[in-house]
Parts: sequence; structure tokens; C-alpha cells
Amino acid sequence: MANSINGQFSFLSNQFKRSVVYFKDGSEKNGFVKFTNNDRIKFKTDKKEKTVNLSHETVDKIITRIDGIKSTFQYRTIKGRKKPSLLEILGSGKVTLYRDSFTTNTNNKNFSNSFNTNKYTYYYVSKSDEKEITDLDYKKFSPKHFIKAAKLYFKDCPQLIDKLEKKELGRRDFVAIVDYYNEDCDFKK
Repeated sequence: MANSINGQFSFLSNQFKRSVVYFKDGSEKNGFVKFTNNDRIKFKTDKKEKTVNLSHETVDKIITRIDGIKSTFQYRTIKGRKKPSLLEILGSGKVTLYRDSFTTNTNNKNFSNSFNTNKYTYYYVSKSDEKEITDLDYKKFSPKHFIKAAKLYFKDCPQLIDKLEKKELGRRDFVAIVDYYNEDCDFKK
């Protein structure tokens, strides 16, 4: 059985999107971006121009539109990894929430030319003073691990800890958890 990963943001990888690329040197360029499978992007300033490959070495973030909605993607290093990954920013404040989405195609060994497609989404968090971002759910099949990790990460917000302990919020509620932390927490002094 052969596996192939179609890459991050596969919903974007087949087409160029009008975008703004922000470089690490502080400059920015308007143009067209196409996301690739290996945390790189293809960029060109004009549709007829030859593309240039860009990566985390020179790019900080990209702002583009997906279905008419402004989306921001940024290179960040996940704890335990060496190379930065290109992740979508879903929300920011005291904690920023990131998403990594990709699909995989697996050959179905019972049928020739048949593939099973699976979509995966992973979420990461980062407080403003952290250089690396955190995966609270790295043991994807363990809700108990997520609650333990979330309680430790958000320990300065007793109200959120209470909601996690009462199971009002859980591992599928990343956006709600980060929104609650950013908007509703009375922090310990």
C-alpha cells in the first residue's frame, strides 16, 4: 500500500491566489502565491511572470483571501521540530491559535486506481512571549492528555481550568478555548 501526502493547505495548492508576502527584512510584495507540499510557496508579482520559490528563510507571513475571507499564514517553529512550518493563524490575542491542514491519499489495495482521501487538521497555540508554538494535542487519540496539557498551558486562567475540568470545553473546542482565554479570563496575579 502506497501513501502520498498532498500537502498543507491542499485547498490552495492547485491555484495561485492574489496575496501579500511579508519578508523577514521588513519589506513586502504584492503578487500571486501558490502553496506547495513542503512548506514552501511559489510567488510571482504578475500572472505572466516566472515563479520564484520562497520559504521560511526569507518569508515571515502571507496574507491572502480564501473564499473572500482574509487569511494569514505564518512560518512558526513547533516545539520539538527543527524547521518552521507554514501555519494559518485562526485568532490572536494573549494566545494565538494556529492551524495546519492537509490531506493524504492512500492507495486502496483491494481496488486498482482507487484512493482513500483523508483530511487532517492540527491546532497549535502560542503566547506572545514564546518563540516556539505548542501542540496541546500531540497524542491525538488521548482526550485525557489534552485536558492535562491544556490545564497546564492555561494555568493562569482558573475559570478556563474549571470549564475544562467540567468538560464544558474539550479537545475539539480549540477555537472556543483560545477565544475564552483571550476575552474572558481574569488572570491570577
